Amino acid sequence: MMKAGIQTTEKIPSLPSGWRLVRLDRVCEIIAGQSPPGDTYRNSPVGLPFFQGKADFGLRHPIARVWCTAPTKIAKPGDILISVRAPVGPTNVADAECCIGRGLAAIRPGNDASGDFVLAALRYKERELVCLANGSTFTAITREHLASFQLPLPPLPEQKRIVAKLSEQMAAIEKARAAAEAQLAAAKALPAAFLREIFPKPGSKLPSGWRWMSLENICDDQIGKKDPRLTPLHPFFYVDISSIDNENKCVADAKTFLGNKAPSRARQVIRENDVVVSTTRPNLNAVAIVSKRLDGEICSTGFCVLRPTPSVHPKLLFAYVQSPYFVQTLSELVRGALYPAVTDKHVRAQLIPLPPLSDQKHIVDKINEKLMIAKRVLITIEEVNGEIGQIPAALLRKAFMRNK
Repeated sequence: MMKAGIQTTEKIPSLPSGWRLVRLDRVCEIIAGQSPPGDTYRNSPVGLPFFQGKADFGLRHPIARVWCTAPTKIAKPGDILISVRAPVGPTNVADAECCIGRGLAAIRPGNDASGDFVLAALRYKERELVCLANGSTFTAITREHLASFQLPLPPLPEQKRIVAKLSEQMAAIEKARAAAEAQLAAAKALPAAFLREIFPKPGSKLPSGWRWMSLENICDDQIGKKDPRLTPLHPFFYVDISSIDNENKCVADAKTFLGNKAPSRARQVIRENDVVVSTTRPNLNAVAIVSKRLDGEICSTGFCVLRPTPSVHPKLLFAYVQSPYFVQTLSELVRGALYPAVTDKHVRAQLIPLPPLSDQKHIVDKINEKLMIAKRVLITIEEVNGEIGQIPAALLRKAFMRNK
């Protein structure tokens, strides 16, 4: 008899002819994980691989990062490993004897069930497993939840036929997914490639009329600084590293403070069209151009503020500090073990290949056009990737809803 509270969305009449709903423990052995003593853990391959949860899962098989010399619960090759603590439901297949902790259970199919079929069925019904999860601190399911969980099961020959068909289809999907991932990586690299085309490599020969100029020579060094505590009731926007949207290179979420609540690093007054460059690793690519909305507000001293003089178009400067050459050069100058960073002096000493002012607007327009193209390509490929990601679930629905 099914335990109260254990439900399935499948109704027996909806199953194909010859199929039946069965409790998982009628066709599989279920081994609940248990963590071994902490002093038996090893960071090198001594003992058995030790898997504790979803974080250890790969595409199909888990990836060993920790080993154990005194395992308490052991999974065998071919066992299905299922995450029973948040997140509940994800699965992998053990490809070697291993120790499993409390975050996992091992499901060992018997003679009446194909392991690959049970794996597919659990993935098909993963959402139902999630609904069974409970716990005030974190969501989890118990061994009894798994034992009572009902799966749609056809005769063994039909299981094998379905698995063979699914394997062929999933292989084709994986091939398409890998191709789409490669395209996605190429699309993400497009902005950097475009900027390399625009800005010559440091030390190389420049086009006619261009000059190598240090940023300190084309940026105002009179950046206003003030202590917001001098005006304790004055509200202000505060920009720090968490404010920067790295994908869109903009200030996405400036915080609001009163002067007497100012963060200790809030000292720099920023103006419209200032270019702010993070000076801390690993955020050297965190840059933004200040909008009119933030004119006169405050930013963290974790940024170098570059205020372009009339000799340089602000958006040309903004484009250059995003270029791979600029970021790479700053990366090589990082110092400090506890707080790795570069100084404002390092940033302002960098050279920019500066075209004549009369050409800068045209170059800025060209950069914007190419970056928009790169953005559209990226969005298109991300949409394709999303569609590919939905296909496996659709195939599982088809396999378990109809007998084809």
